[in-house]
Amino acid sequence: MDPLAVAILATQEITDNEFDNMASEEELENINKPLVYSELVKKGIIKKINKPFIPSVPSVNVISPVKANKPFEYKECANVISPAKANKSFEYKDCDNVINIEMANKPFEYKDFAILTKSEIKREPFDYKKSVLTADEAIRILEEADDSTCSPYPPVKPKGGEMFLVRCGDKEKSDWKDDQYKWTCHDGTRRLPRTNPTYIKSYHALDRTRAFKREGWRLISNPSIVLVHYIGDHTTYTPKPPRIYPNSPKDPKSPKPSRIHCNIKPTPGLKLDEAIRMLQEADPSSLPTKPPIKPKGGEMFLVNCGDDVNKQNDWKCDQYNWRYFCGTRKLPKSNPVVNKVFNYLDLNRAFRREVWRLIDNPNIVLLHYIGDHTTYNPNTAKLHKPPNSTSRPTRGLNLDEAIRMLEEADPTSLPNQPPVQPKGGEMFLVNCGDDVNKQNDLSGDQYLWRAPCGTRKLPNSKPVVSKGYNYLDKKSRAFRREVWRLLNNPSIVLLHYIGDHTTYIPKPLKPPRPPKTRTPGLSYDIEDPTTIPLRVKDAIRILEEADPSSLCSYPPIKPKGGEMFLVNCGDDVNKQNDWKCDHYQWKVSSGSKHLPKSKPILTKTYNWLDKSGVFRREAWKLKSKPSIVLVHYIGDHTSYIPKPHGNCTKMTKEFVRKFPSIISANKPHLNPNRKIIKRNRKKRIKQVEVEQVGQINQFENDKRNLMNKFEGDQMSHLNQFEGDQFSHLNKFEAAKDSHIKQFEDNQGNQINKFEDVQGSHMNQFEDDRGSHMKQFGGNHESNKKQIEYDQGSHMMEFEEDKGSCFEQSEGADDHLDTGIDFEDDDEESEISGVAKKDDFRDPMDLFLLSIAQTVKKFSPYHKNLFKTQVLSVVSDLEMKEIFQQDAMPSGSTYYETKVKSQPEYSNILHSNMDHTV
Repeated sequence: MDPLAVAILATQEITDNEFDNMASEEELENINKPLVYSELVKKGIIKKINKPFIPSVPSVNVISPVKANKPFEYKECANVISPAKANKSFEYKDCDNVINIEMANKPFEYKDFAILTKSEIKREPFDYKKSVLTADEAIRILEEADDSTCSPYPPVKPKGGEMFLVRCGDKEKSDWKDDQYKWTCHDGTRRLPRTNPTYIKSYHALDRTRAFKREGWRLISNPSIVLVHYIGDHTTYTPKPPRIYPNSPKDPKSPKPSRIHCNIKPTPGLKLDEAIRMLQEADPSSLPTKPPIKPKGGEMFLVNCGDDVNKQNDWKCDQYNWRYFCGTRKLPKSNPVVNKVFNYLDLNRAFRREVWRLIDNPNIVLLHYIGDHTTYNPNTAKLHKPPNSTSRPTRGLNLDEAIRMLEEADPTSLPNQPPVQPKGGEMFLVNCGDDVNKQNDLSGDQYLWRAPCGTRKLPNSKPVVSKGYNYLDKKSRAFRREVWRLLNNPSIVLLHYIGDHTTYIPKPLKPPRPPKTRTPGLSYDIEDPTTIPLRVKDAIRILEEADPSSLCSYPPIKPKGGEMFLVNCGDDVNKQNDWKCDHYQWKVSSGSKHLPKSKPILTKTYNWLDKSGVFRREAWKLKSKPSIVLVHYIGDHTSYIPKPHGNCTKMTKEFVRKFPSIISANKPHLNPNRKIIKRNRKKRIKQVEVEQVGQINQFENDKRNLMNKFEGDQMSHLNQFEGDQFSHLNKFEAAKDSHIKQFEDNQGNQINKFEDVQGSHMNQFEDDRGSHMKQFGGNHESNKKQIEYDQGSHMMEFEEDKGSCFEQSEGADDHLDTGIDFEDDDEESEISGVAKKDDFRDPMDLFLLSIAQTVKKFSPYHKNLFKTQVLSVVSDLEMKEIFQQDAMPSGSTYYETKVKSQPEYSNILHSNMDHTV
C-alpha cells in the first residue's frame, strides 16, 4: 500500500476490525516506518490534517498523546521505582549485608571482643582482663583457638583490657598491628622461654609513660594466629595533628604561584614514556653543547654534553641558583632506563627543574623547567657571570677554566711573590719555583687566613688539579681565597680572591718570642724544663741519640719538676709500662698524640696529678724504638700530697703502684684453683644435695696463697733484691772460689802432716820392736822356764781382762781420755778393749794407744780417716811374724774376728780403705 494512502486513512476514524481487514502484515510493517513529511507538504496533504494523530493500533514504541500528557503512573516492576518512593527516605529492612544509616553514622560500640562480621568472628570463651596475661594463659588460649573463628582484620582503637584473636596470612603477618594507634615505643620481640622457646611475645607502648600498651602473643608452631592484649588507659591517646611544612601547598599562609600559559608542559612534569621517547629520538649532531640562560617555566631543552668527563655537568650553569637538591631516581623501578634529577629554587617549590638522562647514553640531557620563573630573586642569590669574564667577585672558577689557565701559563713571565692585599674578584698566577718550602708559603698577601677548609683533588674520577680553600672568618665567610695547582706541575699557583675584601680588619700581631737561653747543666738546648715542655725536634734528637746499653731499666722515684729521664724497658712486653711506677698517683690522663701530624714519628702521652695541672708528666716514644722512653716532669712537684689507696683500711700508709711486670709474673701463682668450687647463684639459700666432692687440699692452697701474697715492704725488698742480684752473685762466686782453694790447701797440709806423723811413729815402732826382740832373745834362754811358766798365767789373766773390757759399755771412771769423740756407741766400743791402763800388756795395745794419743789433736773431721789408717796399718803388718808364740793370738786374726763381728764397721772400713788408697 502507498504510504500516502496510509496517512490519509490514518486521519479517519477506523475501527480496529476494519483496519485489520484493510491492512495486511506487510502494510502494518510500513506503518511503523517514519513518514516523509517533505512529500506530504509538497502535495498539500499535511494542511488537511486538523485532528491530532491518535493511533488506534496498540504498539510498544508508540505512546498516545493522551497518555503522554498525563503524569506517568508507575506500576510495580523490578527495574522501575516510582517518584513517590524515590522522594521518601529509604527504609532498611533486616538483612546481613545492609547497615542502617543511623547506625553507620554512630561510633562502633565494641563489646567484649572486636566482632567485625557475624559470619567470620565469634566470641572466645576467655573474659575481659585488665592485668597482664601469664604465659600459661596465653598458650592455652592460642592452642584452643580455631582459625575459622578468628578475624582476619585487626581491631580499630580498642580499649584497655580487651583481647583479640587475629588471623594473619603468610603475606600479612603484620596486619594485626594496624589498629589506628601510633605506638611510638617498641620494646622488641622475645622468644620465650630462652632454653626451648615455644612462643613469641612483642611489646609496644604509646609513649614513655607506658600508661597504655599492647602485647602480642603467637606460637612458634602456629604463627598465623595472634593474641593481642591491650593493657592500661586507652583515653591517654591523643592523636597528633598532621604536620604542615612551611610554604607547602597545605599551608594557608604560603603564596600560591599564578598559572603560567606555556606551549609545553607549564606545571605538570613529563611522563616517563614521553621523556624516554624524546631522548631516544634526539640527534646529538643537531643539539647545542651549552645550557640555556635563565629559561622560563614550561620550556624544555636538549643539551649534548659530549664524551668529555669534565663537561658532563656543564648543563647546570643556567644562571639560576638551585639551592635544594632533592635526589636522583632510577625509573622505572623494575628495569631502570633513565635517571631523573630534581632541583628547587627555594622551599616554596614554585619553580623547579627536572633533568632526564638515559642510563645507556648519559651524554644527552633533557632539561624541563616547571613553575613560575618570576619568583626567582637575583638579589638574594649569587651573581653568575658569563664564563668568559676575567673577574669573579662572588663566584669561583669552573674546573675547565682553572685547568686552561694553568696549562697556558708561561713560568718565565710570572712573578715569584703573591700579591699584597688584593681585592675581591681578582686572580693572579704566581711561579713558586721548585723549592717545596716556597710552594706552600703563600702568606705574602698580608691576610690572616684563620679558617683553612682543606684541599680537594678534582675531578673525582681522574684528579688533575688540587683546590684549596681559606676563609678570613668561619662565621661570615664574606671573603675567601681559592688556590689552584696542577698535580703534575705544582710550582705554578692560581690565586682567586672572592668576596668583599673590606670585611678584613687587621689585628695586632702577637709579640715576638724571647730569645732562647741555654740552661746550665743540660746537654740539650731547652728553654726552661720546669715550665716549658719539650719541642718535637728536641725529643726526636734525644731519643735517636740514646744508647740502650747505658740506660737504666727502672723508673725514678718521686722525681722533681724539670727533670728528664731515659728509661730502657727492654723487649719484654710485660715491662713496657714499668716506667709509669714512679711513686706518684697520676689521676688525670689526657690521652696521647702522634707527632708530627704530617708524618708521625713518635707518640706523646700526658698525665696530670689533678685537674689544676700544676704538676704533669710527658712521655715520648719513637715508633721505631718503642722500648726507650723519655719521661719529662714539668711543674711544681711539691703540690703532690701522699694519699693511701682508695680501697684500704690502713689510711696512714701511702699507696705505691706495683710494677705491671711483677704483677703479671706472679698472677698465676696468686689465683687459687676455682674450677673445682661451684658458685651458687645469689638467691635464697636452699638445702641442696652435695653434687661433687669438696677440695681436700683447700687448706694447703689457702696457706700457699697467703705465703705468696706480696705487701708493700716485701715488694720494695724484692725490687732491691733484683737490683743487687748480680752483685750478690758475683760476691758468692768469688767467695766460693776462695773457700775451695783454702779447703784444698788445708786438706793437703793435714794429709802431709798426718803422713809425716805416721812415718815417725812407724819408725819408732820398728826401733822399739827391734829392741824388744833383742831383749827378748837375750833373756830367752835364761828365762825360758820362767817365761813358759808366766806365759800361761799371763794368757789366762789377759783373756779375763780382755773379756771384761769388751763387756763394758761406754768408758768408766778409770778410762783414759784419748781425746777422740765418737758419734756412735758402736764406734766407741770398737777400741774399748785398749782403753784401760791395766790392759796394755800386749805390744799391739801399746801401739794403738800411742797412735790414739797422737791423733788426739786432730779435728773430728779426720776421725774416719784415723780409723782407716789404724786398721790399714794393722792389716799391712805381718802380725804373725811378730807374735810367734802359740799361746798368744795373732794380731791379724784378732782384728779380723773383731771386724767380722761388726758388719757395719766392715762396710765403712772397706770404703775408707778404697778412698785412702
